[in-house]
Formats: sequence, C-alpha cells, structure tokens
Amino acid sequence: MGYARKMPEGMEGLQIAGKKFYKAAEGAALFSVGIHTFERMGKEANAKYKYGKSTLYNVEKINEYLEHFLEEE
Repeated sequence: MGYARKMPEGMEGLQIAGKKFYKAAEGAALFSVGIHTFERMGKEANAKYKYGKSTLYNVEKINEYLEHFLEEE
C-alpha cells in the first residue's frame, strides 16, 4: 500500500485546469506528483518564477521539458 497524497486545504473541488502559472501545490496536484518533485521539475525546466515571497511555475515550459523524456516504442 502506497502513500495517499492529500490535497492542500481549500483545494477540494477547485478548478485549476487552463491556467499558465501554478503554485507548487496546485501544479503537483495537476501532474499527480509530490510537491518536491514538481518543484524540481519546474527548476530543471527553467519554469520557476519568483516575485517577492511568491513562487509560480509555468506549466507550458514543464510540459515541453517532459516531452524530452518520451519513450518511443
């Protein structure tokens, strides 16, 4: 039995699809990965934007980055 990921408080039923920039918790839920994994993907994809104390991630850049890992059969 694996770890059951919990949604951050206040995100139940939240419509998050269709945005270009996400906070780490929203992006992690969108990609079905942990927050730290999403943060690492964002950093490696050069998709991390900091403004003051806020950090946002460009999911378009992350999607392009993930396409490099596509396994052809």
